[in-house]
Amino acid sequence: MKFVTETRLNLLERLIRSIPDPEERSYALHLLNSIRDDIDRNYASIERPVRLGGLPRPSADDR
Repeated sequence: MKFVTETRLNLLERLIRSIPDPEERSYALHLLNSIRDDIDRNYASIERPVRLGGLPRPSADDR
């Protein structure tokens, strides 16, 4: 995960932990962890180039 994203998620976690209602806090932490898991699972696919089979590659003039 990128440092900037992790930093923002950590700040959000600190805010969530300040929620006084334990039930709301628990639910918010659950959502945050779900978002973290999604980012961790999907980040690798973002780093790899996407191959679009059957489509011509753009020429240098098209870029």
